[in-house]
Amino acid sequence: MNNHPTQATTSTRSRRLADISRKARIISAVLALVVLFTSLLASAQTSTTAATPQVQLGDLAINVAAAENRSVSFTNKASAYYYTQTHRNDHPEHAWFRGLNIAGRRIFNDHQLLLDGVVLDPATALTTVRPDALVRKYPGGVTETLRLFDGRDLLQVAVHGVPGQTDLRLSGDRLKAQGRSNGADWYLASEDGQAVVDHVAVVRNEDGFLIAVGPSRDAARLLLAEADTHLASWQDQRVARLESLVNGKHALDTDDARLTEALRWITLTTDELVTKQRGDGIYAGLPWFNEYWGRDSFISLPGALLVTGQFDTARAVLSSFAEFQQMDPASEFFGRVPNIVKPGSIDYHTTDGTPRFIVALRDYVRYSGDQSLVTELYPSIVASIDGALAHWTDASGYLLPKDNEPWMDARREPDKASYSPRSTRANDIQWLWHQQLEAGVQFARSMGDTESAARWQQAADRVRLNFDRDYLDAASSRLADHLTGDGTQDFTLRPNLFFALDMIEDEDAAARTLRSAWEGLVYPWGVATLGQGDARFHPYHLAPGLYHKDAAYHNG
Repeated sequence: MNNHPTQATTSTRSRRLADISRKARIISAVLALVVLFTSLLASAQTSTTAATPQVQLGDLAINVAAAENRSVSFTNKASAYYYTQTHRNDHPEHAWFRGLNIAGRRIFNDHQLLLDGVVLDPATALTTVRPDALVRKYPGGVTETLRLFDGRDLLQVAVHGVPGQTDLRLSGDRLKAQGRSNGADWYLASEDGQAVVDHVAVVRNEDGFLIAVGPSRDAARLLLAEADTHLASWQDQRVARLESLVNGKHALDTDDARLTEALRWITLTTDELVTKQRGDGIYAGLPWFNEYWGRDSFISLPGALLVTGQFDTARAVLSSFAEFQQMDPASEFFGRVPNIVKPGSIDYHTTDGTPRFIVALRDYVRYSGDQSLVTELYPSIVASIDGALAHWTDASGYLLPKDNEPWMDARREPDKASYSPRSTRANDIQWLWHQQLEAGVQFARSMGDTESAARWQQAADRVRLNFDRDYLDAASSRLADHLTGDGTQDFTLRPNLFFALDMIEDEDAAARTLRSAWEGLVYPWGVATLGQGDARFHPYHLAPGLYHKDAAYHNG
């Protein structure tokens, strides 16, 4: 595969090395669900014929048994999400986030549906999960349907088949009941240490109950008044938008019905992470990471938005991150895009986020053909590369992060020592840096900036030349995970090297490196973050009494 289709000079490496590189990228995709999504989408057939059956959301419904107790989440595509489990909220970590959350604030933990004063127990329900709703059918015929609406801090709990009187009440460790007024039950929600107070109203309507949240009672009342008129159309609009993702010209179809269904579900569940919480972005995950992380957003952007043809949204995400880029030349972080963007704070402590931003921009151009975004963001491109060259490179041209700034950033408290110390010139960081430089050369040439193109090409060539010499042990065909502070090769076996295989010129050495890494890291259920022969290997994420979970996060 030619990684530089717009450059006049092509690589002289053999087809065999190209095949190795492709395999390496497939392996690395297993590291994150959204990257797996990208590889699956690339292998799927695009549906282009009118004969393809149109899919309705109900066709994708999944029945969940009580013993499975699956996690479920929905967002409103703005800053609210609802997380629960189908039958019991007992997850050792995620149950803390249960219920409705808005902009990082927990509003309420749970709701209880009561029939004639008796709480209906979700553990007894026959539960079905749809892409747009959670449906519980209780013994006795009562059906509860929970759903959110795009762009509104509103939750519906529809109730049908009721043989008696139903009521709904909220619970939560940050929630205080305020009594009943004007047909609504009122609550106040406030997180410790936060000045923001959310006003929560629960009202009964003809289909069950509505829960509205606003910064004041008037705002919550206004939302409920709008819902009286527009609720049905809001639901229809949300369903139509979701169905368009699995029925449009970019819809996916394969000759394997289960794979096709899985791809449709991944399309829809990934879509709920694309939000407008603070600008446009992609949540790193729910319920834990309901915020934008630079690296996660750019890794997931091809699978979440580009292969599904959502170019306008992809453009908005890239432009939004550019708006938060550090553009103060006096700052050591000059040119960096944020590591984390969330309400109330921005953090720049990441090394790989900015290279991935530039690579994601290149992906956007390749998929969409829209060169105009390069023109718009060219000052950001220049700052991202020249800022790194000025502040974060060494004599060999390698990119140097601070501690805990690469991807494997888990650290010990309170001394903040890294659980996975690889901050000194990690191999995947150098590959990303090389990709950023090459993409920059491509963009500079398209802009007629020959001076920057020549300078950045020289920097890219120096990184590639030095990498082969400094990272590869020719005798054993091992690839160093990173270079220590004094330049010593550290051969800790980690999957990050799968990215860096592109940097090895010797095809036989690359093949041997790939084989040994595959045998040491790849299992039927996924890819380990550390070889199990390493003394630091932790086989379990949660092992109470043995070690902190963060010690295992990137070590097994």
